[in-house]
Amino acid sequence: MQKRTDTRNRTSVSLLAQAACIALAWAGEMAALAAEPPARIVNRALAVGGGKEVDAAVKVVAVDSRPVVDQRSGIEVAPGEHIVEVMCTARVFVGMGTVDFPSKSALTVNLESGHVYRLDAKVTVQGDCTPILD
Repeated sequence: MQKRTDTRNRTSVSLLAQAACIALAWAGEMAALAAEPPARIVNRALAVGGGKEVDAAVKVVAVDSRPVVDQRSGIEVAPGEHIVEVMCTARVFVGMGTVDFPSKSALTVNLESGHVYRLDAKVTVQGDCTPILD
């Protein structure tokens, strides 16, 4: 009868050790993911002055359908594939005034850890605004 108890104890200790090893491995993986620096996307503001015929402002409004509430000059995003929704506003100078043409677009991007990306746009005098992520 003594052998059965020893075997059960060894099995229990084995299972406990295995569970501890799995937990440590998982914790190590999570720490490695947490240590990976985020990517940064920098918004583009309208230029002040300069006598341009057209200008553009491009800003992130949502990442993976989650709204960006703080409209700063840029945001940090976890590395990986994301759908980034941007508001692209073409400003066309007409006579003595300006006309803004806002449009919303979605960009599918694969962001690298620690990389800084810059939003820009191709704009036309007709008010077309196509966002670009460099």
